[in-house]
Amino acid sequence: MKNHSMMWVLGVLLALGAAPLLRGQEPFPAPQTQAGEEAEWNRLTPEQKAELTERYRRFSAMTAEEKERLAELQKQVRDMDPQERKLILENYERFRRLDPQERERLEKNYQRFRNLPPERQQELRKTYREFQKMAPEERTRVLRNLDKWRGMTNEQRSRMRRESIQRRNERNRR
Repeated sequence: MKNHSMMWVLGVLLALGAAPLLRGQEPFPAPQTQAGEEAEWNRLTPEQKAELTERYRRFSAMTAEEKERLAELQKQVRDMDPQERKLILENYERFRRLDPQERERLEKNYQRFRNLPPERQQELRKTYREFQKMAPEERTRVLRNLDKWRGMTNEQRSRMRRESIQRRNERNRR
């Protein structure tokens, strides 16, 4: 599966709280007979009851199109190879362990990414792949420089760009 498809799947899974789906379980429990349903419900912890109630609320609020897309997503996840599914589950679990502010920041960044033109998304994916190929020391250096860059004013950034262009032009003239 392509990276952008995997990111889309992960985004939908995160939005639905779909760890059960990644574990091969149905994200929303199948209806049971009334007698068995009450016994099952009573065996759940309060946290599990709250989670199921919330999932049911979200599922009930879905449009027919969203429910259809969820069914397609279930099939897509079932068809993944186990390693790919494991990787997505690990990323999902890591996401769930983040504090709420960090999760919200990541969700907003993901939405910003999804709203970018496709060409810009491709550029960012390419840059990310190149970053992943770097040696750990170089990645650390790049991240340190990025932190410095983020701390600069627009005026300081403009000056740095001009100086960088000048240095590059001087190197090219030699």
